[in-house]
Amino acid sequence: MLSTSIISNPIFDRGLITNFSGTSNAVLNFVSHSNGHTVVLDEAGTAEALQSRKLLYQMCSGRERKRLNTSGELKETAEFNSAIIVTSEHSIIDNSVPNGIRARIFELTEALTISAKHSNIIKTTILNNYGLLYDDFISYVIDTPDRIIEDYNICVDKLKTEYKGCKGELTDRILEKLSVVYLTAIYVNDCFGLEFCEEHIKDYIYTLENRINTETDIADKALDCILDYISRNSSKFIRANISDYESCVEGKIIKGGNSVEISILKSVAEALLAKNGYESIKTLVEKWRQKQILLCEKDRAYKRVKCALLIKKIIEQFSLDLGKKYRITSNINIVEGEEKTIAVKIK
Repeated sequence: MLSTSIISNPIFDRGLITNFSGTSNAVLNFVSHSNGHTVVLDEAGTAEALQSRKLLYQMCSGRERKRLNTSGELKETAEFNSAIIVTSEHSIIDNSVPNGIRARIFELTEALTISAKHSNIIKTTILNNYGLLYDDFISYVIDTPDRIIEDYNICVDKLKTEYKGCKGELTDRILEKLSVVYLTAIYVNDCFGLEFCEEHIKDYIYTLENRINTETDIADKALDCILDYISRNSSKFIRANISDYESCVEGKIIKGGNSVEISILKSVAEALLAKNGYESIKTLVEKWRQKQILLCEKDRAYKRVKCALLIKKIIEQFSLDLGKKYRITSNINIVEGEEKTIAVKIK
């Protein structure tokens, strides 16, 4: 309510605040008709549509979906350039969200009011005093429009130069976007003679960047997902000192020196990652290869591994089910007439 009261009536559906009771198209239409202003979308938990990555991408990209009219002609696509505030009791993004979204969505988890009484005082004040200073601020900004880009670039350079943390792959992109907030605070101070602490705002921008920077390595998160699955299903993975394992073997674990080589069936890994929301498996594989985590053959993204216990288990089942007798050679070949080598493709 406070953010939209700067320009509009802070009451639901009478200004720039609405909720997710409508369809995703209705939400995008509301945002596009509020181009250039701060929009508030309340109670994200009530809308299944928000969980769709497509809607998140569209809101971040600043344009509606392309659609055709009844004549098969492309309709005009509405565009918008707004700050969108979404309120929710839970996170609107998960660990598998692509970096393209993570660099555009900033989660503020800190408490914004100190008590219910404090919150009610703010509501009462803005309901009786809204949209009072907007004209003055707009006049201040558009009086010298040529300086905006120059001032913005100065803020970007300042935030990047004074950044002391460990830069991640998204650091520059995040600081470039949040420089708009930093510049706005400077303009507001100059326009109205206020004393917003620019240093505190800068420090909080660095806090947001660091929070995202520690969460954005999607390759590491995907690897953690696989390792977590293996730890919970260790009986499905062959190990040198274990003889009792499930009939449904999914891989192999080899310890050597200070390292551990883990092989998992390609189909199992792909299904697991897809189930947890990782859409671009090829991208993950390439990132693992770049990090030198992935052990693979020269011309492919997987490695063929012989699993002796796996073959023995298969042979024993054949013997039990079909009444045939097999013997196992030391080099893991099934012998029945002529030799056939069994190899399992592992990713």
